[in-house]
Amino acid sequence: MNRTDAKSKLEYLETSEEEKAHGLRRIKRRHATKPGEMTLKDCWVEITLSLDAEVLQFFNSDEKKINQALREKMEESKNSNFGEMKNLRRELLEDEEFLHELKTKLAA
Repeated sequence: MNRTDAKSKLEYLETSEEEKAHGLRRIKRRHATKPGEMTLKDCWVEITLSLDAEVLQFFNSDEKKINQALREKMEESKNSNFGEMKNLRRELLEDEEFLHELKTKLAA
């Protein structure tokens, strides 16, 4: 589902003049009726974000490209954390003091 499809499915509720003046509109909450019907990946969240002009120019104001770049960074971060845990485990297994304390703790 793309953004336009998602917006077309919104049901708008009565919005006060004060809220409208600030560019806000109330929408009816949508609830998933079946487990797994909706995931975070299916949801769009509108935010206001300040970017450097050169960053915006690089992406040509294309929100799909920005979203993809952020998703790639997120995946890279997940993989990096996994690598850090693997390195930590390796370091701990080579640490004689840690191994001695672990052995003592397990014997208790």
